[in-house]
Amino acid sequence: MGIQDIEKYIEIYRHDKDVKIINTQPFIIRIKQIGFKQFKKNLHRPYDSLYFNCMERTMVKLLKNKTIGGCNFGYVHHNVIDLVFNYNESPRNYDLLKGARYTTTLYSSLYSSMATNFFNQSLLELIDEQEKLNENRSIPVDLKKYKELLNKAEFVTSVFNLPKNIIYDYLYLQNNLTTETALIETFLCHFSDKERVGKKNEELVKILEDKGIIIKDQPWRFRFGVIGVKTRDNIKTVVKKIQLQKSLSPAGTKKEPSNDYLTITKVLNKDLSGLEEKYIL
Repeated sequence: MGIQDIEKYIEIYRHDKDVKIINTQPFIIRIKQIGFKQFKKNLHRPYDSLYFNCMERTMVKLLKNKTIGGCNFGYVHHNVIDLVFNYNESPRNYDLLKGARYTTTLYSSLYSSMATNFFNQSLLELIDEQEKLNENRSIPVDLKKYKELLNKAEFVTSVFNLPKNIIYDYLYLQNNLTTETALIETFLCHFSDKERVGKKNEELVKILEDKGIIIKDQPWRFRFGVIGVKTRDNIKTVVKKIQLQKSLSPAGTKKEPSNDYLTITKVLNKDLSGLEEKYIL
């Protein structure tokens, strides 16, 4: 399924706010920070590690939250968090039905509020941690700009069912948009938007290279995002973070699925075997 087909599918949920989510089928909650351009204007460009740490922690807190069960997989990229619900849960698990009366509006309201709360918690935690580290630094990190952002973030949420067999396609498209966004953000640090418009991504890469800027030198999580998987470690619930090290490839065919499709499908099923330890954060 192509990006236009998926977008058309999602539009059904955007236009009908009273449509109910089918809780025994996979659905996605997409959480996006609004007013991001204004919010990040004083942060490091194109990539601010403390901001991304904050988004990662927000994702982890959302995955651990038990308000609505069935979410074991998250994907954070730039100012967006995608949560996949009920991908590997049995329809016979009636605990999944506790939110069966939730419309997209109710889900959106609930998760927008939770994301805002968790983001501010995470930002405050990170500021406190950095202040303690500053006590032993010869040159302390200036935290004023982060303190000014406390309680300033706002999030908007989209909720939609997706057939299980196109969850990977959705993640693939989001991942590739993440890579493109990273390129554009890097380009706009050195050139104007007017110089960007009308150029293909390959042309932007070449222009940056001519200036001595190599996009591949940017951090992986900025270029590809980070996956979170909720799993069990003995008797404790933990969220393991997985660093993507490249753009995902298309799913392939039923007879010859791509390696990325096979790997992400295993991860969606909470199977982390075969992953190199260096990619598990």
